[in-house]
Amino acid sequence: FTDAGATTPCGDGDLVYTWLDRSGNNRNWAQATSGNRPTLRLISGKWIILRDGISSVMSQATDSSFNSVNSWTAAIAARVTTGGSSLDTLFEWGDGTSPGTMAILRRNGASWNFQGGRNNTAVNGGTYTVGSNTVLIGRCSAANGLRGWVNGSLVGTAAYTPPGSSQIQARTICSGESRTAAGYIGDCVLTTSDISDSDTVLLNTYLAGTLP
Repeated sequence: FTDAGATTPCGDGDLVYTWLDRSGNNRNWAQATSGNRPTLRLISGKWIILRDGISSVMSQATDSSFNSVNSWTAAIAARVTTGGSSLDTLFEWGDGTSPGTMAILRRNGASWNFQGGRNNTAVNGGTYTVGSNTVLIGRCSAANGLRGWVNGSLVGTAAYTPPGSSQIQARTICSGESRTAAGYIGDCVLTTSDISDSDTVLLNTYLAGTLP
């Protein structure tokens, strides 16, 4: 939508102010600053969020109800069309400082990086290729650790310690921490549980279908 109240739907080429949460939980993405809004585009029959590689970013407000979350699944479908620096963040949940970010999905050099928890535990794997459609799925819990999937394949596992209740629970999409890359996003999914392997397959199939 082009407005904060989500009353005016975007058309092809419009700047996106509000991206509604389809779960019904009202955790919408938003960008109040006009110059930082991404663009909605229709490409080959698919609606995508275009990232300009400079300032496009959307976020959710801090939500204290997430403070006790110790397991999660974060997933995104994206295509990076122009590489930026070696750390191009597509999704970030938390502020990245002590005691640690809940979840980060990003490029790390020639591979993909899944990061989170106390001391920002990391898993690196898969192949980063500019111009290729990519589905990233990160899952974690204290019992199963931090795990990352790239295009449906498990690429790594690491022990995970939840950051704890002091972590700031804001979520940001298309974030670059001043490290950006141009491209677009088909959809993203965030849950407060470590989903099953069978649901991971279904989620990967769904997200892959959101990209042209």
